[in-house]
Amino acid sequence: VALSIAAASVFAATWTPDWLAIDTAQTLSVARNIASHGEIATDVIYYEEHLLFARSPVPQTVFPPGYSALIASLMLLGLSDVLAAQVIVTIAFAIIPLLLYWILRRTELNATWAAAISVCWLAMQPMWWNAQGLQSELPFIACTLGAFACLMRCDDRNVGWRGPLAAGVLTALACSLRYAGLFFALSIGLVLAFDWLRRRTRASFIRPAVFSILPLVTLGALFLRNAALVGDLKGGNNHL
Repeated sequence: VALSIAAASVFAATWTPDWLAIDTAQTLSVARNIASHGEIATDVIYYEEHLLFARSPVPQTVFPPGYSALIASLMLLGLSDVLAAQVIVTIAFAIIPLLLYWILRRTELNATWAAAISVCWLAMQPMWWNAQGLQSELPFIACTLGAFACLMRCDDRNVGWRGPLAAGVLTALACSLRYAGLFFALSIGLVLAFDWLRRRTRASFIRPAVFSILPLVTLGALFLRNAALVGDLKGGNNHL
């Protein structure tokens, strides 16, 4: 915990706007438009899907709106767009190693190896690069790991719906952060469905049924909006 907090503190203290990624400019523009007049739109007209509209700002479909919406929610509390993004990324930066450690310990890996793998994550250069650019990767990874951790707490002795529901909420949020959440939702959903077919117990049915509701609604809303605006379910995004 101390190492995770220390690494996040170093990141926050040494960050400069020079590290902002190009994609983050799109994210921040959408966040400003959401905060100012509730529109999922961008002023950074760059992709060919943007050129379908003879106005500015234009509807944003190339990237899902979840990260921008999180930034906008903090902007409404008085933070600037860049500071709001930095807060979100810093929190994700700090929590990912803790989630990794907890998940690895649940698999009965010893504490030394679990801690070592978590430290290796903190030492990965691509992770720092994504964090410095204030991109959506780290919040996305935090949500998917959080969802996985929620599901790991469920077993046949713990039949409640809260764990699968929490996992579904985090998975839906991950889908709203990056379209790649589709593959995470599908993979987890299939694993849970096959587990139900194998066990045929009440607990194994509750897990996929409760988990899948919010991700399906979120993905359906995103893809239908994309199709309505640009005639492409992916929103023109060819890099899922």
